[in-house]
Amino acid sequence: MRHRLGSRRKKQPETFHDETSPRRRAGRRRLRRPTRARPDRTTVEEHCRTGESCLAASDKLVAQRVRGATSALAQSQDYFYWFGRINMASTVANVERGIIPRPLAGPIARGVAHSINRGVRPGGKRPSDVLETEKIIVDVAGPEATLIHTGRSRQDMHSTISMAQTRTELLDFTDGLNGLRNQLLTMAEQHAETFVPSYTNGVQAMPISRAITCWRTRIRSRATPSASAAWPRVDRSALGTAVLANSSWPLDRPRLADLLGFSALAVNGYDATQISQYDVGLEVAQVAGSVALRVGTMMQDVHVQYHQTSPWMLLAPGRTYTSSAMPQKANPGVIQNTRGLASDVVSSAQAVVMRAHNVTPGMIDYKYTWLSGGARTFVLGTQLVRDAADVMASIRVDPKRALEELESDWTTSMELAETLQREHAVPFRVGHHFASEVVTHARQHGLLPKTFPYADAVRIYAEAGAKYRWRTRSCRWTKPRSAARCRPRPWSARASAWAARSRPKCAACSARRARHWPTTASGCRLAGCGWRSRKRSSTRRSRSCWRADRHDSVTRLCDSGPMSQNDSALPVNPQKLRTGLSRVWHAAGYSLAGLRAGWDEPAFRQEAIASIVLLPAAFWLGRSWVEVSLLTGSVLLVMIVELLNTSVETAIDRIGPEWHQLSKRAKDMGSAAVLLSLVLCGGMWVAALATRLQP
Repeated sequence: MRHRLGSRRKKQPETFHDETSPRRRAGRRRLRRPTRARPDRTTVEEHCRTGESCLAASDKLVAQRVRGATSALAQSQDYFYWFGRINMASTVANVERGIIPRPLAGPIARGVAHSINRGVRPGGKRPSDVLETEKIIVDVAGPEATLIHTGRSRQDMHSTISMAQTRTELLDFTDGLNGLRNQLLTMAEQHAETFVPSYTNGVQAMPISRAITCWRTRIRSRATPSASAAWPRVDRSALGTAVLANSSWPLDRPRLADLLGFSALAVNGYDATQISQYDVGLEVAQVAGSVALRVGTMMQDVHVQYHQTSPWMLLAPGRTYTSSAMPQKANPGVIQNTRGLASDVVSSAQAVVMRAHNVTPGMIDYKYTWLSGGARTFVLGTQLVRDAADVMASIRVDPKRALEELESDWTTSMELAETLQREHAVPFRVGHHFASEVVTHARQHGLLPKTFPYADAVRIYAEAGAKYRWRTRSCRWTKPRSAARCRPRPWSARASAWAARSRPKCAACSARRARHWPTTASGCRLAGCGWRSRKRSSTRRSRSCWRADRHDSVTRLCDSGPMSQNDSALPVNPQKLRTGLSRVWHAAGYSLAGLRAGWDEPAFRQEAIASIVLLPAAFWLGRSWVEVSLLTGSVLLVMIVELLNTSVETAIDRIGPEWHQLSKRAKDMGSAAVLLSLVLCGGMWVAALATRLQP
């Protein structure tokens, strides 16, 4: 019929095909004229000339297409493939066990090979039911070939296939997750010193560095342990459990599992074929769902940059598509579709939960839901992590623009309060109020951190201290009368006269008080005071003194002129200035604090407990005061060396917990010193004991 219909078509005249006809030549000229002004080779029309090239261009702009399987290997390992693998394993194991007579091994093996080869051929029959596959084998090997079905059923075979396919898909998903991790690590190495904004409650908060490393930690550190924990329950063979109660045939199940590539067995038949089919599925599906939640959040963080007029993180040129009506737009389709795919993965994981909910055990509802034939959890999840890795490879970060974004707001004001607390013993609430008032004043007057006036900071700090009534025990200051002079609260006439005689006046800040650090020949030793005397000149040079007492609530500004940065005096430890009974009292307190700190060390505590026994024993064992002194001194020497070793270790730990060769050497030397003191102590006690026990 098709031939007859084709023969009735009217034949076109030969002149239409004649290349030399005038009409044809004119048509060719009309077709060629527009092609002389060729478009740019980078346009979509230039690339998209075939179906494959159009799909490739679309994948580049709006994300890759979702495949039917996690990989080509997973797509090839369908039910028919695993039927062939199970039949091969059953033939080998049952022949070795004696269930199948050896004379029948050859015909059965040829029948199994025939069924496999028939399905591999183009257009070959690949049944998805075990009985259909068995018929193909029986046609070649005869009914004796059904001996391979001994001790097994559809239940354990399908459970085995389900775990085998889950194993392959989980490995493909983990490979994609590792690819995303490696891409994030590459970005972290490139931008290790890049400071970027971060947000809490939708508002810019403290800046962070190595943000990409943080994202890698969130994704990998949570997903990998979950997948590793689920792997032992996935990599178990259910073949040979038959129907619920296992088979009475003495099958070699470990051999079957080994031939199929499993590392363990599902021992309980009811668990293998009924319970684990939704238990394991729920567990592995939630791994993909957890990753999808974090990838979706990461895509949203990137996508929010397109809401700004001057973003600091965008896709590379060529990874966006323009609007059909608004040429200024650059739509990040690949980010949008990746975020949408993350939602699909979360929905798929929830579908596994819903299919398993409120279902009688043994039903088909919850079985194989997460696989490619159902909700395709890992098919979507694997595509998601691959698309996310592709997006992160296309991200371009502008460190200068990120720093400009940070410097345009008061994002590090909390660090100001913490620095005052850490370095100047300012209570946190006082420092926090000071930082808060600075930010409020700056936003009211449109000031930035780089342009904030220093005098305003001094005023706000004084107001913050006065609000919380923060005073010190050593010096109580009143509010300064003027910015040119700082005056302490008046004392009694006797105290003022004693201060004038015992402490000379500072040339710059004119401080007179009993606890003022003394001046020297070179200048004032008050912390922060920059005055220094000039031996060759009797004239005083005006200075600017920022006096910040560690225990004071109000900072004092003595402003009498500019001060050079090189004129600042070196800080002096106030503990070194104590004399008399005050020094003895404080030194005793520090020593007791050191003993209490040493008691927290197990080694020192053991030695202290041993000394409680050894010190009284020294008076019994020693025959003279010299022997008693040596015995007690050796015990105390061990404790002294132990305290010194602990102090060295504490000082090294203060520097940093990271491993260093010099730190190790210092700690090893301290440990060796303790060992030598123990050897010395033990030698003395052994010698004294031997002398004592001699007749």
